[in-house]
Order: sequence, then structure tokens, then C-alpha cells
Amino acid sequence: ASALFTLTSLIVLGAWLIISAQRLIVSDWLAMEPRYRIGLWAAGKGPWSMDQWSAMQGKLRRALEVDADNPVLHDYLGALYALQGRKYWRSEALRRGFFLDARRHQEASLRLRQVNGRTWASLALSQYALGAPQEHFLHAVRQARYHAPHDPQVHKLVVPLLLSSRQSIPADLGDWLSSLRVNPITNRNGWIDRLLAEAGE
Repeated sequence: ASALFTLTSLIVLGAWLIISAQRLIVSDWLAMEPRYRIGLWAAGKGPWSMDQWSAMQGKLRRALEVDADNPVLHDYLGALYALQGRKYWRSEALRRGFFLDARRHQEASLRLRQVNGRTWASLALSQYALGAPQEHFLHAVRQARYHAPHDPQVHKLVVPLLLSSRQSIPADLGDWLSSLRVNPITNRNGWIDRLLAEAGE
């Protein structure tokens, strides 16, 4: 009986592993093009149309149906909605609608993987765009700093947000900005200096 139970358990485990592998392969295949294109669009390296945006949204949604617990898929869907939110920034209704969707996916990603600094930075952008309470915005910034202190993409996203915030910058984040500014690597080509000058600092 013990041997039969062990054999049955192994068969069930093997079947589960096969099904999981198949789901991963299918979701990766569906998400391959969206990940490439959204990466380019988010970096400003290529124009995109509404038809292209909708096509990438559809592929990511289908991938998420296959693999609902994949934080990377939520990250890319969040980035996709944030693209539209940035495009329609001056329209409060459109900006809010797109960033609400972006935030929903970013929060879903962080429930699955809490240590991704870039996701926290993206969430900080959504909180800022939605006019969320300052403590929610600052929490996301601090988490981004904690989990990805040396990531240039995190710096490029959260530093302008901090300098654009209508409220004063807390001391700990002010010290962090100062450390980034005096470092020739993180302040390459003086981009932080230019932002400070524009902010009147």
C-alpha cells in the first residue's frame, strides 16, 4: 500500500510539473512580443499606435489567463497602461483611468513579488499621477530605493517625481537625492543638476 501511495504521488507530481511547464511555455510565448515592444516604447525608442497598444494588451491578457500568478505579466500590463496615462496626462479623466489600471497590476505584481524595486518605482508614478495620499507615494519611493538603490531606471523614474512633488521632501529622501547628485555615476551628464535647476533648487 505504501509503495502504491508513493507511485501515485509521483504520478500526480509529474503531471502537475508537466502542466505547469506547459503553462509557462505558453505564457512566455504570448508575452514575448509585448515585453519587447513595451520595453522599447517605455524607453521612448519607438512610436506606437492605438492598434499596436491594443494588440499588446490582448496578448498580455491572454498570457495572464494562462499564468495568473506571473508578476512579470502584471508589470508589463502596468507599464502598458502607464504609457497611455503619460500620453493623456493633461486629461484628468483619462490619466486617472489608465493609472488606476496600471496601479492595479503593479499592486498585483507586488503581492506576488515584493522585492522588485522597479515595480515599486512604477507604483510611485501611479500614486503620484492619481494624487494618492503623500504617505502612499513616499512609501513606494522608499521601497524602490530599498530594493534597487543602484538601479538607474529607478533613479530616472522617482527623482523627477520627488522634485515635482508639491510637498517638501522628507530628510531621508533628501539625503538620498544628495548622494545621487554628488555621485558622477548616478548623476551622469548632470541630469539631476538640471532637474534641480528647473525645480529652482
